[in-house]
Amino acid sequence: MDLTDENLRVLLDNKLVIDCPKIKLIQQTDNDPLIYSGPGSIIQQPDGNLQLKLYHVGSENPFGLLERELCIEPGLIIGREYFFSMEAEDIKGGVWTSEYLGVRNADGVSNLRTGAAVYNVKINSLSFIEKLHEGQGGNSKYLLMVLPGKQAIPCNRYEEISGVKHSLNTSAFKALGADVSIKSKESYLVVEVNDEGGVMDESFQPRLLEALNIAFGRSCQVLYSLYVAEGQRTVVLKSVLRSTQESRVESAVPHIHPNHQESFANFISMYMVRFRSCHDVFYGYWHKIYSAWQSANLEIHSLALCTCIEGITKHYFSSYGTPEEGLVKEADNAKEAIKQAKIGDKIKNRLLSNLGSVQKPNPKNALYNLAKEQVLDKVMVDSWVKLRNKSAHADKLGEHQEEIQKHLNHLWKCLSLFYILLLSEIHFAGLFQDLSKTGWPIRNFGEPSEGAALEKVEEN
Repeated sequence: MDLTDENLRVLLDNKLVIDCPKIKLIQQTDNDPLIYSGPGSIIQQPDGNLQLKLYHVGSENPFGLLERELCIEPGLIIGREYFFSMEAEDIKGGVWTSEYLGVRNADGVSNLRTGAAVYNVKINSLSFIEKLHEGQGGNSKYLLMVLPGKQAIPCNRYEEISGVKHSLNTSAFKALGADVSIKSKESYLVVEVNDEGGVMDESFQPRLLEALNIAFGRSCQVLYSLYVAEGQRTVVLKSVLRSTQESRVESAVPHIHPNHQESFANFISMYMVRFRSCHDVFYGYWHKIYSAWQSANLEIHSLALCTCIEGITKHYFSSYGTPEEGLVKEADNAKEAIKQAKIGDKIKNRLLSNLGSVQKPNPKNALYNLAKEQVLDKVMVDSWVKLRNKSAHADKLGEHQEEIQKHLNHLWKCLSLFYILLLSEIHFAGLFQDLSKTGWPIRNFGEPSEGAALEKVEEN
């Protein structure tokens, strides 16, 4: 499926229909799999979901799906054998495939007398692979993605139409030696990657998306992607819900004005240099924060943010939290004294447990040591300690505006702390939006902060 202007408009309007004379659903098991086959269509629903409609006529057990569902044990992970793979041949002879389709008994309407049935099945991801002619494409690789949703980007290049400069709507830069172009349209982004050296691997696309998600503070969904490499072109279509209201996480990477372009490009590039595999721990924690932001509850935001900062600190900066050698020795001596003390076993075990925790790397100590080295502002760490204590002990947030504002001040400082840990880890250099300061000023990362600090909140 080529991404012509007409096909793109059909996809964006949720009106795609692929008619298929031959469709086969095969249960993902080697042990006597259920198979349903017949003609049908792949239809893009008004909400953006892709759905298969299959007209099945055959001798397959009409109760097979129901029997399979009755074998599912509640509370356990559903195995792959309860799902189906799909092969669908369109009217041009192209073959579309998909896996892990949840075909349920309730999705079908059956006639037990004739054996005929109609199944309506949701498809999350649909793939089409085409072999290229020998020598076509060479060693170069190419990636194209369409990301629905209006998004501001820092532009440094004009789009040309028929050789004439049309509009300044493109951000172009290099990442891992490949030429990346992000074009902003009215209601979607077009991302193109040209890799003449052929170094782009399968993790390039998800890592690029991760970096864009963090920079934009949102989850960019891929409606259409085309990947050309190693003698074949792969098209992937995905279900993308358009009606979902998304709450964005405030970003520390400026990405609106053309002056932001160099910093934006540096963040994307350095993120991909540092994290060579997709779904790194850092991105996992950012996504937890993003997921928490989909709630309107500030307490949920705070708890998720504080625990994510603790997790990041343990994973990447634990060496900064190692206790001093003298303290460890004193704790060992204290343990021996407590063991000999004539006190109850319960209090003795509690004291020994507390001393044991003193000897382990501590995220709080790590953050304060990073502040001593001027990686962080100590005020941010103070806010994290206060917000973490309130969140962990389920202290209820009051309804007075002043109290809510103080809570928000802590929250913004903690979010800025999370971003500083990330930017420090990838050795970012460029403009940075400091969420810990009044007005969220934009400054060069690593330079002393400017502007008035948000009011420190007295510890309750």
